[in-house]
Parts: sequence; structure tokens; C-alpha cells
Amino acid sequence: MSDTPSLHTITVNAAEQDHLIDSVTVFQANRAEVKRRVQLQLQKGQNQISIERLPTHLVEDSLRVQGTGTAIIFDVVHHYPTPQYQHQHRYGRRHVASEPSDEE
Repeated sequence: MSDTPSLHTITVNAAEQDHLIDSVTVFQANRAEVKRRVQLQLQKGQNQISIERLPTHLVEDSLRVQGTGTAIIFDVVHHYPTPQYQHQHRYGRRHVASEPSDEE
């Protein structure tokens, strides 16, 4: 029996979740802040969440991820799509790894 925790992968298409945008603030300096709400059912163990189809003009260090409940967010990583992938799909990707607590 292995002690290695299982990894559960969840993919969210942000373009299909536009109705979950909480707010948009447009600034004069050619920037905007978009707050989205994504609801997920996490499984016990590690969960890796990929949020796809985010705007390609994302400012990498502006990404913020928050959670509720007992899940712990370990890392937020932004990946730029390859030029071919970007041309075909016109979207970015973000990965979030989290692990729910055993306490309930």
C-alpha cells in the first residue's frame, strides 16, 4: 500500500463561467480588475485546479486566489501559453494546488 497522496485534477474554463464574475473595475491606465468566483468540490488529498481561458494580457504578479473552508492553498502558478497554443485558443492558464484539511 502506498503512502503517496493521490492528486485530483480539476479544470475550469473561465470563458464558460463569465456569469460568475463578481465585479469589474476599469482603471485609466489601460488596466482592469476582474473578480471571479469559482465553486469547486474538492476531494480529500491534493487537488490541482487549472483555470483555463483567462485573458492573455494578464499581469502575472496581479493574480490573487482566495479560498473558504478548510482547504489550504499551497501555490499559485501562472503559465503563458505557447505561441501556437495561444494563436489557436487565445487563452492563459493558471494552476492552483490545494489540500483540504482532515479536520471537519
